[in-house]
Amino acid sequence: MASRSLYFFPFILISLLPALLVTGPFLADLSVVILNFFFFYIVFKEKNFHFFKNKFFLFFIFFCFYLIIRSFFSDNLEVSLKSILFYFRFIIFSLMIYLTLKNFPNFFEKFSLIFLITINFILIDSIVQFFLGVDILGLSSGHSSRISGPFGDELILGSYLSRFSPFLLFFFYYEKKPFNYLFLITFFLGFIVTLLSAERTGTVYYLMSILFFLLFSKKFFKIKILFLIISIISALFILNIDKTKKRLITQAIQNSNGGTLWFSVMHDAHLRTAYKMFEKNPFFGVGPKMFRFECSKKKYEIVNPPHTRSNDLRCSTHPHNILIQLMAETGLIGLIFYVFVFLYVLVNLLKIFFGMFINRNIAKKNYKIFFLFSFFLTLWPIAPSGNFFNNWLSIIFFYPLGFYLYLNETSK
Repeated sequence: MASRSLYFFPFILISLLPALLVTGPFLADLSVVILNFFFFYIVFKEKNFHFFKNKFFLFFIFFCFYLIIRSFFSDNLEVSLKSILFYFRFIIFSLMIYLTLKNFPNFFEKFSLIFLITINFILIDSIVQFFLGVDILGLSSGHSSRISGPFGDELILGSYLSRFSPFLLFFFYYEKKPFNYLFLITFFLGFIVTLLSAERTGTVYYLMSILFFLLFSKKFFKIKILFLIISIISALFILNIDKTKKRLITQAIQNSNGGTLWFSVMHDAHLRTAYKMFEKNPFFGVGPKMFRFECSKKKYEIVNPPHTRSNDLRCSTHPHNILIQLMAETGLIGLIFYVFVFLYVLVNLLKIFFGMFINRNIAKKNYKIFFLFSFFLTLWPIAPSGNFFNNWLSIIFFYPLGFYLYLNETSK
C-alpha cells in the first residue's frame, strides 16, 4: 500500500479544485493533469492494475477511442483531435479522487471545511458586488442586470453554484449537528445568489436541487418546511427587483415568442442548426468541436425560421445543449453513450430514492444519491448548457464521480 502521506498533496488539490475553477480552466486543468501523474505513479508502483478493468473506466475509454477515430475524419483534424486526444484524463482524475478518499484519513471532515469556506467566500463576494457594483476583488460583471462575483465577465455564477449544490446537501446529511446546519444555510444563500445572478439555467438547476432536498428522506421535516417558506418569500422579494425580474421573467416570456422558440432566439437557432447537422450526418456527426466551423455553411441554414434573426444567430462555439451537441458532433454513436449514462444515473437515482421509503436503515447507502444527482443536473437534456468538451465543464462533471465511486463501494 502507498504511504498515506503520499495522498496529502492530492487531497490539497482535490479540496482546492472548487476554488481553482473560479480562476478559469487553466489552474483547475493543471491540477487534473498533476492528479493523473499521481494516479499512474501509485498504480504502477503497487502494480495495482485492476483499476483498468473498472467498468466505468472501460466504458469511458471506449467513448474516448470513438471520439479520436471520429476526429480523424473531421474537416479540421487539428482542432477536433486536440480537444479530445487526452480527454481520458478526466476518468483518471475521478479514479484518483476515489483513491484519495480511500486512503487519506478523515477526508470528508477536512474537505468539508475547505469546501464550506470556498463557497461562502464566493457568496459573500457576489453579494458585495450586487450592492456595490464591484466585488471584494474589484471585479464587476460588466452587465447592468446581472452579477458574476469572482468570475468577472464570465456570467457563470449561477451555473457554478447550482452544480455544487448537491455537495452542500450531502454534507448537511453527512456532518454531525450543529455543524451540518452551516451547509444548509450556505445552500439557502446559494439559491439567493443564483437568483441575483439572473442566470436562468442556474436558477432552474437550483430549483431542481431544492425539490430534491424537500423530497429526500423524511428527516428534518420541520426544517424543510421552514426552508421552503423562507425560500419562497425571499424569491418573491428578489423577483420584484426590476433588473432581476426583467432578466428572469420578462425577457424569458419575450424570448419564448409565444412558445415557438426553445429558451431564446439565439438558443433556438443553435438547436435547429445542430439538429440539421445531425439530420445530414446521422451516424457519426460532423466531428467533436466542429459545430463552430460547420454552422455557417449554407446547407445548415434554417428553413422557415421562427424568427427573422434565426439564421444570423445560428453560429457559436457550441450549440449550448449537451444532448444536441453530441447528436450533431458525434452522431448516433455518441448519442448511445449519452443515453446509456443518463439512464444509468436516472435508474439508480430512482432505485435509491424509492428504496429509502421501504428501508429506513440504509442512510449510508443513500449518500451516493447526492453525487448521482450532480450527474443528473449536468446531463439534464432540456436546459441550455456549456460545451461538453470544455475543460471547465468536464472537471465539474467528473469531480463528483470519484466521490460516487467511493461511496458506491463502501455502501455495499
